[in-house]
Amino acid sequence: MNELTFNGIKSSKTPPFELIPREALVALARIFEAGIEQKGVDGAWNGRRADYHTILTRDFVINRLGHCIDHSSKAIQRLVTGQRPEPNDAGAIMFAGALLAVYMEVLAEVQPAKPGVYEALEDPKQVAEVMAETMLKRMR
Repeated sequence: MNELTFNGIKSSKTPPFELIPREALVALARIFEAGIEQKGVDGAWNGRRADYHTILTRDFVINRLGHCIDHSSKAIQRLVTGQRPEPNDAGAIMFAGALLAVYMEVLAEVQPAKPGVYEALEDPKQVAEVMAETMLKRMR
């Protein structure tokens, strides 16, 4: 177990969240908030959904990554022409990264025997079962 010690007090090691600029977190949070405002908690992909990790499919992730490329391309064009990027460009780009990070975690849990080679995860029931088993193992 990775532990750190502070003045004799042991603490489990966590990712260095202090390295993430506040502005980046705010931009990402605003994208999640906009999704909930537009689609509702259960209609948008977000961490408040109980099934946020099991509803991801390859096609959904590919679609959102394409959306990220669109935002990136438009932001580049605006910067090249001396304009400001749209206020939601940064958050939308980070949203795709967040989505991909969760999807990759799910893939690693569902198909650990095939590192680097993954089949499409299209059966939410299968994913939910494997993720539930994984969460139980982590709690033990």
